[in-house]
Amino acid sequence: MKKILKITANGLTVLIALLAVVMTVFTVVSMVMGRDGQVSLFGAQGYVVQSDSMRPEFAAGDVIFSTDVDVEELRAGDIITFISRDRESYGKTITHCIRKVTTRNGELAFVTYGIATGVDDETPAAAADVLGKYSFRIAGLGRFFEFLKSVPGYICCILLPFLVVIGLQVYNIVVAVRQSRAEKRREAEEERDRVKKLEEELASLRAQVSENNAAKAEHPEGQDGQN
Repeated sequence: MKKILKITANGLTVLIALLAVVMTVFTVVSMVMGRDGQVSLFGAQGYVVQSDSMRPEFAAGDVIFSTDVDVEELRAGDIITFISRDRESYGKTITHCIRKVTTRNGELAFVTYGIATGVDDETPAAAADVLGKYSFRIAGLGRFFEFLKSVPGYICCILLPFLVVIGLQVYNIVVAVRQSRAEKRREAEEERDRVKKLEEELASLRAQVSENNAAKAEHPEGQDGQN
């Protein structure tokens, strides 16, 4: 039973430690997000969606990923990530759908709109401002990132797992120390039992020798006749 408990405790320690490491990685990733929720991880460009303008394709709180694209190959219906030049969102990263391909100041540009609203963006996205083409999303991951950056998220996902790991390690140390002390006590008791047994055997031998000597003293003539 003790062996099973020990194996279970060690397994839990490893799992919690791995969980803490994973949560730490997610926290670091969330901390390096830009103002527009951009995150670069292993070469992929991900963005935390800030609004519901592209529902049902993706929604606020999702993390979307865009890949590099040749702007000459973009067509109406493609979803692109670009730097907005609209007055209300100037400089922000937007991901909207292309309504049509056009030109702006003689350069290639794209009229974009949000699927949910159907309203065209004020300023066409210049080809130079295109950051990539929408590839896929992870629903709700952005909310999780935001939670990790909060105090409750840090406590629940980072601090508590580490404290549990430390607690389990302290428990294992205490158990090991107790087992070591119990083993030493058991060895000491066994040694005392051996010594006691030897003393009893020695006392028995002494008693037997005394009886033999007493018997010889009582029958000295018989012994002389035999000689």
